[in-house]
Amino acid sequence: MSSAATVRLPQVRVATGTRVARYRPGAVFGPRRLADFELTWLLTGSARLRYQPRDEPLRTVPLRPGLLNLSREGTVDCYLWDEQTPSTHAYLHFDLADPGALPPPADWPAVRDLTVSPVLGGLCQHLLDLGSTEDAAAQEATGHALALLLDIFVRPGPGTGEGAPAWLEGLVDTVAVRWADAGVSRITTEQLAEAVGVSRGYLTALVSRQFGCGPAQLVELVRLAHAAVALHRSNATVEEVARSCGYATPFHFSHRFRHVYGMPPGRFRRTDPRPDPYGPVREHGLLPVARRLLQVSTIG
Repeated sequence: MSSAATVRLPQVRVATGTRVARYRPGAVFGPRRLADFELTWLLTGSARLRYQPRDEPLRTVPLRPGLLNLSREGTVDCYLWDEQTPSTHAYLHFDLADPGALPPPADWPAVRDLTVSPVLGGLCQHLLDLGSTEDAAAQEATGHALALLLDIFVRPGPGTGEGAPAWLEGLVDTVAVRWADAGVSRITTEQLAEAVGVSRGYLTALVSRQFGCGPAQLVELVRLAHAAVALHRSNATVEEVARSCGYATPFHFSHRFRHVYGMPPGRFRRTDPRPDPYGPVREHGLLPVARRLLQVSTIG
């Protein structure tokens, strides 16, 4: 008889079903201190969320449709809604009765990109559909769906790598959100450390120990992988590729590309057989990170 491992899902108590709120342009909600956990996801518009988990530094993240935000109990937050158009978001409050196999809530990520994890998007829509009814069956189904969503949100499995440390999840989430919101661009070590909630030196030590490079170099390697894919898979000029990867000039882009790939962008595009665009990130063990971040960037 074979023995299968049992997945211990978290146990949650749902306060109410999923609700929807609509805000006029320029509205502000907060500051407030959460007495429980809250999931929010935008349906229309955009927002900037300023939040400060208990005993942690203040952070700011841009929100848009396609992002799922999880706020922990004790967090002080404030939403600054889109100044140009009305914004609509869905939300769900719950208490955590038992974390199951999840790590402590202090180690949970704050934001997930639903375009990277379609199953989370499907569960969000399911929760929204269940919120339209108030019967006992819908409430029970909401609890089951929320437990599964929470487990996938905290432990997404393959992506940055199953079992990835919380700091790496936070770093990748930070880059993914920023690139999805404003395009592929340079992000400094200081900005990454602030978003992850650790010191610059500590984050540098963590990244160097795992990948053999610094945090800013990690981001640049993925930017250059984006450029290498664009050179192979688009008609964009070298100047356009440089701009799409956040480089101010084609000269600076070509210099950095040659340093990493051993040849200038034009020769890389013409070389046959074609070089592996993922070669440098693969050498550093960054392939799962790069693949996830490349899913939120646009070629050409």
